Amino acid sequence: MKERVINELTPISVIYEEEMAKTPLSDSATGTFPTNQELYQTFAKLRQKHLLALPQSSLFTIPDPFKLTADGKRFLL
Repeated sequence: MKERVINELTPISVIYEEEMAKTPLSDSATGTFPTNQELYQTFAKLRQKHLLALPQSSLFTIPDPFKLTADGKRFLL
């Protein structure tokens, strides 16, 4: 679940629900597993560490990976 939170921009609640649906747990194990609300803050902080910070001004250098389109061509700037 941690890897998906870091690598995907899918909402954390959706990732949690999908992972819980894939995991075969008994009723007692499901009851002891942390809820979405309990894990959300931890995962949100983890995701924020791995995302680029928002610029503080309109004057900034665009990082190289963001200068290309999905097919590798130069983006029109």
